[in-house]
Amino acid sequence: MTDKIMNFFGFKILPFSKQIPSQELYKSSSLHAVFALINLALKNEDFALITGTAGSGKSSALRYFVSQLDPTVYPHVYITAEDYKIGAIAKLLLTGLNFSVPYQGFTALYQVKSEIKRIHTTYNHKPILIIDEAQQLSIDTLLSIKNLANFDMDSACMMLVILCGQFELINKIKNVKLESLRRRIRIQYKLGALSLEECSKYIKYHMKRSGVERPVFSDEIIAEIFQISQGIISNVNNICFDLIIHATLASKDIIEISLLDKIILPA
Repeated sequence: MTDKIMNFFGFKILPFSKQIPSQELYKSSSLHAVFALINLALKNEDFALITGTAGSGKSSALRYFVSQLDPTVYPHVYITAEDYKIGAIAKLLLTGLNFSVPYQGFTALYQVKSEIKRIHTTYNHKPILIIDEAQQLSIDTLLSIKNLANFDMDSACMMLVILCGQFELINKIKNVKLESLRRRIRIQYKLGALSLEECSKYIKYHMKRSGVERPVFSDEIIAEIFQISQGIISNVNNICFDLIIHATLASKDIIEISLLDKIILPA
């Protein structure tokens, strides 16, 4: 089926895939904003908060950001949150920074703070800890993460912690127990959905990147895709890819509105 789709439309690569190099991501206004704000945080802060609905492009924006960094000066560790205790996070951070990992969680916490302070003081390196789906973390773990980034009596920024998650993360951080963490987060950004104009540019960008510049998606169908997807990138990807499949099966080289009846639409 893949070959049939590729040959029918003349694709060089399949469009609307998440398997896309960081440098080739569509540069939406949200991606530019995340990049600028986290760069600001990298220089001056120890926390940043990125939130958005599922599929809004949070992970892609972070992937683009770290791809621009010198990994020796700004080594980064990316983890997807579960119900981790702080000791487990310290172990993951040590592993990602290529340090030995002790068995005990409290030993790992002490060791990771010592190693971060050493490489910052000796080499002026600033590690970055990215915690995706951070809404999964408990209140106690979030509070412990605040303490993890506390150096020299809270007078030095030796690492950057980027908390990334869905909008419920904002409500969690508003918990009275996390007031001290909330006060530390001065850089934050809510990723919005694509506008109709950006949705159109996004679809055309992916088609062109895949080797097809002729108009396959009309303005009319793009407007429908925008309405159905609500501008959420993952929804746009899924709808467009499904339409391409069914257009191939129906031998239609132009995507028509009638093809929307053939696909499962997002709720």
